[in-house]
Amino acid sequence: MGLFDKILKKKEPEVVKVVIPPTNRSDINLNLPDGELVPFEGEVLNTSSLENIAIFKHNLATLIARTKAAGKVEKFMLIREDDYFPENWKWRASCSSTIMEEYVLGLSIALRKAYALEKAGINNKMNGLEIPVDPKTMAKALSSVDVKTGFVYMPPYFRSTKHFTINTPLEVTGSYNSVSTNRNFIIIDSVDNFLNSGYGYSVAYYDAYLDVSHEGLDISPEAVVLIEKSRFEKLKDNEELMRMLSQRKLVIYEGDETIAINMLLAQMGTLPSQVGNLYAEYDDNLKQIIDSSIMDLAYRNNLLYNQSHAAYINPENGHFSSHFDDYNNDHIAFLNEFVVFMQTKFPQHKDLFTVSSVNDSSSAEVIVNSIGTEALLEAISEYNQKALQEFKQRKEAYIRNHDKISFESHNAILQTIHLISETYSIDMEFDSPEKKMVLEETIRRFYQLPTIEEQLEAAKVIWDILGPKLDDTTKLDIDTLMV
Repeated sequence: MGLFDKILKKKEPEVVKVVIPPTNRSDINLNLPDGELVPFEGEVLNTSSLENIAIFKHNLATLIARTKAAGKVEKFMLIREDDYFPENWKWRASCSSTIMEEYVLGLSIALRKAYALEKAGINNKMNGLEIPVDPKTMAKALSSVDVKTGFVYMPPYFRSTKHFTINTPLEVTGSYNSVSTNRNFIIIDSVDNFLNSGYGYSVAYYDAYLDVSHEGLDISPEAVVLIEKSRFEKLKDNEELMRMLSQRKLVIYEGDETIAINMLLAQMGTLPSQVGNLYAEYDDNLKQIIDSSIMDLAYRNNLLYNQSHAAYINPENGHFSSHFDDYNNDHIAFLNEFVVFMQTKFPQHKDLFTVSSVNDSSSAEVIVNSIGTEALLEAISEYNQKALQEFKQRKEAYIRNHDKISFESHNAILQTIHLISETYSIDMEFDSPEKKMVLEETIRRFYQLPTIEEQLEAAKVIWDILGPKLDDTTKLDIDTLMV
């Protein structure tokens, strides 16, 4: 029996008694029912409440006993933190047709500083020369000006995949994910839609991801939205958001984000992949069960286990998706569009505006000194209105196109993704550099073109190049799939 078989071998059921660690106050005695999960009460989930901590410990002890008795983790929940609420309850690709962000460019920073000094009545110019401003004086002036003064609407960097954690708060993944936590929304959902979508790539507690560049991932009606209390206070006046939130269970919490997620997981019958020793002790036996259970989930669903999407870092153990994401130049294209707009708006200063200058602090200061804050703020506001209107049209067209995909097109896309996964690797050999360039550009287009129809045209070329590399028993006719 190999090591992998040993890891996945199911254990005989055992009866386990788990001692609940004591709370910090000896008089907390809630008489909680043995072997049953207990829900938290109240309108707000307070992670510092001694009563809630006692319930959390009880629920963890119950789940630990069940998990050890079963010899496996029985429930997996998909978790994602995001600043953007998912439109129509679908996780979609991050691209120029789904998101516009408020980017603070070098020009924005220079503009804000100049505007702050003007607002504070501070003149730091003498005989055409700029006089340094005392840092404390500058900080005080800046404190009265919005940090996003002069921001420019830009699309995010393209990402064909959507990433989640499983049974794990994002914050405990540390440097692995290298992304900020404390986002506006935390959505906890069953892993079923992820597994059944056919678009999944890799699964692990720290990182599970799938392709969403062709179809969005549905968020189930049973999903739970978790929002920190002070953030909810800022968001609650958004009527459209509140309407959306009314369609799912909403939990408001205050206190520690990681503890709030783990408390909610435990209440829902899901054993967190890890918790602090203050709440429960995970012995070596339990840790092995937890690890082998996620490996088994990947194995049973024909998914990669614990593979990064950065194949260029480790071609043997990395997935290819990030490699092609980095080929996308939409962000630069929109930055160029902004530059052209400003050149047209200020033709007498046309030479001052380049992609480099609007991102460089010294060059941006020259722009501000030459044109002035008021004219620049008005021009940027005009550009932003134009950019948002065009984005609205792109977004509507994108959602309409991607949400009405036919079964045949869906099947053709899945088969093409399978073909790429089976035959392409970032370090594969080509007959010529030109052939490599054609294939990789076509794969990029397959993931990044804005309509399903264009993506399928790219798929045909991919099949012409990679199809012969498949075993005869697995070859498919892309044209028949698209009929």
